[in-house]
Amino acid sequence: MSFIKIVGIKYAIIIDKINKKDFNFIKKLSIFLNMKYFLFKQVYRKLWRDVDKKDKAIAKSQTLPDGIIKETHTFEVPFHKFRKSKKISFNIYYDKEKKIRPTLLEVHGGGWAYGNKELNNTFCHYMAKLGFNVISFNYTLAFKAKLINQLFDINKMIEHLYLNKDKYLLDMDHLYLNGDSAGGELTFLYSAILTSNRLKDIYDLNDDTIKYYPIHGICLNHATPYIKDLGYIKNNERFTKIGLYSMKRMLLGKNFEKNNIYNYSEPNEIFDLLKEEGTLSNYPKTIILASIGDHSYYYQSERLIKDFEKYNLNHVSYISHDDSHIHVFNVRHPDLEKSKEFNKLQRDFFLNE
Repeated sequence: MSFIKIVGIKYAIIIDKINKKDFNFIKKLSIFLNMKYFLFKQVYRKLWRDVDKKDKAIAKSQTLPDGIIKETHTFEVPFHKFRKSKKISFNIYYDKEKKIRPTLLEVHGGGWAYGNKELNNTFCHYMAKLGFNVISFNYTLAFKAKLINQLFDINKMIEHLYLNKDKYLLDMDHLYLNGDSAGGELTFLYSAILTSNRLKDIYDLNDDTIKYYPIHGICLNHATPYIKDLGYIKNNERFTKIGLYSMKRMLLGKNFEKNNIYNYSEPNEIFDLLKEEGTLSNYPKTIILASIGDHSYYYQSERLIKDFEKYNLNHVSYISHDDSHIHVFNVRHPDLEKSKEFNKLQRDFFLNE
């Protein structure tokens, strides 16, 4: 057994033995917060290694629809404080005719710490079959990056597509984003920053090297945009004690509560800011997809729908009431009949203008 595993198990035992009174006291100590974060990283990485095995097994069992052309490309990103790697790799999925069509940018999920351009390969094939040229791409993952770095990557991906739309046969006058799970949070947040100069300043995404291009609609697909609830896992009190602190630290930094981003991170806070700024009506039209079988995160979709209704934003929402339809079921299993229905609803919402 490795030293890391031994220490991780030791910390887990310590946390288990601490009663609530002691826990509330000791969690204030920096050394204990570091212990929690260390343990969280070990648990979180193992969780996603296990998910990766399941995802690969699912992908191997799936049959891809015929007639889709898949290309892989890479482009270089000039040096910037928000990106250490110089290159971003991405896939484009075309119909066999390979012609200009509306563009769908897929922002994959994976808890901000897992996944790549291949993660939702089957989903991208199916969406290309529905009439889009689909883009999936690699963004820098958590533990090597913070939330702001991932938002920067989205910006650079969109910029590259706009500047090379003729080369890639992309209709960028009809650019749509699908963000699933954590990718839904990134999609929601990026769309808000695009809308607001104040948010550009707050998120420090406002220098001369960052250009913004319009988005014409977004899908928040089983999205998890309530950052202050990150790490909460329903019916898992033990992990939640560690996760509520550690997820925010992972994305925003050790002193996240002093980071102004923390105060403008949730939909209600952001919509209040946009309303005050007079830019609320500029937020892209939105389709929200969710399922009651998403036992861990359905509460986030419920809150999201209520906030969109409260602020009278241009949106529609669809909920599957089948308990077997789990988190991002229509992305992981796009061959299911209900998945096909959900994904066609997204297509129709975007294209039937």
